[in-house]
Amino acid sequence: MKKILYTLVILLIVITNSCKKDENAIQDEITSGSNYKISLMGIIEDENGNPILGATVSLGDKQYNSDDKGVFIIKNVSVSTKRAVVTVTKFGFWDRQYAFIPSNNTQHYCKVMMPSKQFNYTVSATSGGTITVGSASIAFQSNSFVNSNGTPYNGVVQIAARHLPVSDPKLKALTPGRDLLAEDLSGDEKILITFGMIGVELQASNGDKLQLASGKNATITMPIDASQQAAAPATIPLWYFDTTKNLWKEEGAATKQGNNYVGQVAHFSWWNCDVSATLITVTGTVRNCDGTPASYTDVYANGLHYSVYTNSNGVYSDFAPSGIAIEFKARNYYGFSPIVNFPGSTTNATIPDINLPCSNYGNIKIQFQDCVGSTISGSLWLQNDSSGNIIITSVFGNNQVNVYQAELGQTTYRAYSNDGKIVIGTVNVLPHPILTTLPTVQFCDPNWTTNLDYYSIDILPNSGGCIPPIHIEDTLNYDSLSTGTNNVTLYLLDADSNIVDTSVVINGIIDMQQGIQQFDTNSVKYINFQIRYNNTTVYVSTDIGVLNIISTGAASGSFVDLNYSGNASITVPGSGNCFADILFRARFKRN
Repeated sequence: MKKILYTLVILLIVITNSCKKDENAIQDEITSGSNYKISLMGIIEDENGNPILGATVSLGDKQYNSDDKGVFIIKNVSVSTKRAVVTVTKFGFWDRQYAFIPSNNTQHYCKVMMPSKQFNYTVSATSGGTITVGSASIAFQSNSFVNSNGTPYNGVVQIAARHLPVSDPKLKALTPGRDLLAEDLSGDEKILITFGMIGVELQASNGDKLQLASGKNATITMPIDASQQAAAPATIPLWYFDTTKNLWKEEGAATKQGNNYVGQVAHFSWWNCDVSATLITVTGTVRNCDGTPASYTDVYANGLHYSVYTNSNGVYSDFAPSGIAIEFKARNYYGFSPIVNFPGSTTNATIPDINLPCSNYGNIKIQFQDCVGSTISGSLWLQNDSSGNIIITSVFGNNQVNVYQAELGQTTYRAYSNDGKIVIGTVNVLPHPILTTLPTVQFCDPNWTTNLDYYSIDILPNSGGCIPPIHIEDTLNYDSLSTGTNNVTLYLLDADSNIVDTSVVINGIIDMQQGIQQFDTNSVKYINFQIRYNNTTVYVSTDIGVLNIISTGAASGSFVDLNYSGNASITVPGSGNCFADILFRARFKRN
């Protein structure tokens, strides 16, 4: 393993020093060109593998909030033909960007791990100081901080920081952007190999974002892993993650001092010590032991988790360094596949098929239909009740019954249509060659629900005692609502998505006449609610206002979107008053 890494680093350094602009044509195509239409399903989880509820997932011009299993679905979104980027945000976690190479008219899959973000380091803005983050450190000068409006800041600086050394097994899963695509000083796009990275966010005691003042650089020190010491160059470029372009940009350099790289930075986001290489695109297929395409399967490279997943056709594509030999393998819950050796190439290449192992597994037969009995596409989520292992696979709308490998025994399943409808059930998976047949899944009321019947928000006061912005979103069936009050439990979650209070109740007073054929702007729809923190009521709304109608003219079977935005003065016990922005969104389905 160390030999492979050592060889790769040496080759990358040679490539970096010998190649400058000979790949301009390839690079220009990555961020430009026509668009593909794709769908994307995935899971958002924390570092312990627990699903994250209520994460906002954005791709193209569409958004979706993850459900209680961390699942999200984005349908028919337009993305670049060369690279699509998913952005995931959630209060209490670092923002994540996950890039992948799309295929036209295909359903893709990704699993995004979100590291928790805590502002648990502090320095004085006036005197500065040094913080130690894992085995790395950051030194701040005195009087070196400014507020978001550019004025000097003189209070306590709260710092969230995360060091990712190359020895961290979660490095690939947590790397911003995932694919280490970068833009060097010449404007050429490259692929990086990292010697370690560190993420930093700064805020004032009132939660206002801070940055470094002009001319007041900070010094970062990151250790060089033992496996890279011999190959580490004396000077290495520094790269920061640009959230506008969603790639790494070269800025400055670090020098080797003993067993560390030391460099100065003028601003903070994520910083990376890397050598760069010319890139190519590699594409391959993963197959089950019966030869069928293995959709939504992990693909690894050189023993490191590449965080690449096959699409619904069992195909994966990714960027790779030019001229480097790579060992590929895939994994399911029965183990790793045999290694497929790729000798390297200076042009785009196809990898031989990767064949997954067989074990004591079962086959499942299932078909999805709409209300009139036509076969439709979607995805199937399976969780074995005994092991807790989760499998997600695609269901094609080609009027053929599909077979999937799954663990044996009692299993809970969720069938997802491509437009977000859900059908939940259980099945006892029998051993192969017995075919376990599930009832045909028909996405038609009252079989499906577009969401679970609770709201979810983040409500964790910051150091100033103020509650951050509150976002309340849900999808409800119109028939389940009647004129008057509807009580819905509101779960309060801490920064780690743990439920801290379940006593909150939203009292939604919604004035709707049953049987009306269309909604119009004269319809009065009020929403009132109360917020409790640690079993103490901290806010009760009064005539919060009319819910604005986003879409009108809803006929039977279609949706009406309503929303309200505003702010309220909330008193947190022992902390005084503060203002919290409130956003309420609801989607009602007319039956």
